[in-house]
Amino acid sequence: MQASGTKTLRLHPRQGVAYRTRATEVLYGGSAGGGKSHLMRVAALSWCFAVPGLQVYIFRRLSDDLWKNHMQGPASFPVLLAEWLQAGFVKINSGKNFIAFGNGPAGGFDGGSKIFLCHCQYERDVFKYQGAEIHVLLMDELTHFTESQYRFLRGRVRLAGLQIPERWKGFFPRILCGSNPGGVGHGWVKHTFEPSRPESRKAREMLKSEGSLVRQFIPARLEDNPSLMESDPGYEARLEGLGSPELVKAMRFGDWEVFVGQAFPEFSVRTHVIAPCMPPENAQLYTTFDWGFGKPFSWGWWFVDNDGRVIRFAEWYGWNGQPDQGLRLIDSEIAREIIRRERDMNLQERMIIRLAGHDCFARRPNFQGGGQGKSTAEIFAEHGLFLTKGDSTRHLKIRAFRERIRSTGHGANSRPMLLVGSNCTEFIRTIPALVTDPANPEDIDSKGEDHVWDEACHIVMARPMAARQRGPAAVNAYARRIDRLESGLSCEGDRFEREMTRAFGRDPSPWEEPWARAETGEVLDDSSPC
Repeated sequence: MQASGTKTLRLHPRQGVAYRTRATEVLYGGSAGGGKSHLMRVAALSWCFAVPGLQVYIFRRLSDDLWKNHMQGPASFPVLLAEWLQAGFVKINSGKNFIAFGNGPAGGFDGGSKIFLCHCQYERDVFKYQGAEIHVLLMDELTHFTESQYRFLRGRVRLAGLQIPERWKGFFPRILCGSNPGGVGHGWVKHTFEPSRPESRKAREMLKSEGSLVRQFIPARLEDNPSLMESDPGYEARLEGLGSPELVKAMRFGDWEVFVGQAFPEFSVRTHVIAPCMPPENAQLYTTFDWGFGKPFSWGWWFVDNDGRVIRFAEWYGWNGQPDQGLRLIDSEIAREIIRRERDMNLQERMIIRLAGHDCFARRPNFQGGGQGKSTAEIFAEHGLFLTKGDSTRHLKIRAFRERIRSTGHGANSRPMLLVGSNCTEFIRTIPALVTDPANPEDIDSKGEDHVWDEACHIVMARPMAARQRGPAAVNAYARRIDRLESGLSCEGDRFEREMTRAFGRDPSPWEEPWARAETGEVLDDSSPC
């Protein structure tokens, strides 16, 4: 790629694939060090030189990241443009964050190509670009953005009256994105570009609802950037030494199934997902509800088995098929549909504890006559669905959820204490995609699609795990001693106190070892009544 005869912009073969593809909506991403940002800078410069008047917008979520990544360092825009800047063919306006090219119709900067350096720290920042005519949209670290931000900016991508040289016709407008796995947008990016599917690596035309562009995922590995491997041979070892196996898979090998910042890496389809099932006749039933209108609502059906395990056997996720977009149903419509679904599952005669968030009990404005209207709970009650307030304490529910998905039963029945039917597809889709809040690792980043999680936390808060799980042998041995006491066979009252101390682990002194053996299944000697 030669420009003005003074400098050659170089790309490695895999970067060249992303540069030359006829797909017009491309995600180039995967492992760290794959050369994503360099690709974007070279592509922006080359296309601006080739197509006079081209408007290129390059985005990072934070302004500080944008400046450090693209305007500083040995491969930054100023360095790549040094000769052209000196010759006066290019100008950098640091105050207004754009790069101007002197290839306008009259040979000057008027009407020439431009590269705009942009950021969208807050959701509302996208509206600064409502009137923009974006010919090329470059999204650096796409998973840092929300889906609504991306869709809004994609809607600004258009050509209008730009004259495209014959060689480049059909190539513009276009979108080029780069990203590693992880971040608040991991879930929707994975859903949109499907990087784990081999079919996604071929260009494919999308429907109007998806922008009608030609979409393609191009995987990037550290090996695809030999410049970095040569200049910093130790970088690979540092990625291998990240510590967490999940981090290594995501950052070194570009694995989109695990990623940086994942809130619940313990959740696994292999261990937590079971075949669809219906609750036993005498099982305690629960439903959990997270209200939504413009955003999705989530309703889950659960039962509790004999081991205290909670099992999600059905769900209704109120979305329109696009991540984080709701059905916009009113409360009475939701209630009627729930009743219909429970009738189809033969649950209409069962006793069900129904848990919901506190917002369901707040009265809503009555826009017809002013004042306060009925709450969601009141409207549901009119339809025979009686809601109970769930515990929504954020710093407690994340602990309770982790305890549930980490804990297992005993013996042969050693499945996790929270299981999900394979028909509960939105639980399976959204829970692995949740990330922790960068400002508070003890909470979930609420900018993600967390509606199912908020809903499911009602059941884990209502059915907290015991502080310590005991094996069947220990429980049975303790029950036999209780039986002897009640039948008058115990001859020492203080002995019973010691038995209680041993059973509940309050005194690890000489009694700890035999109870530890009991928890592993060894039979204690019960031949003596005392």
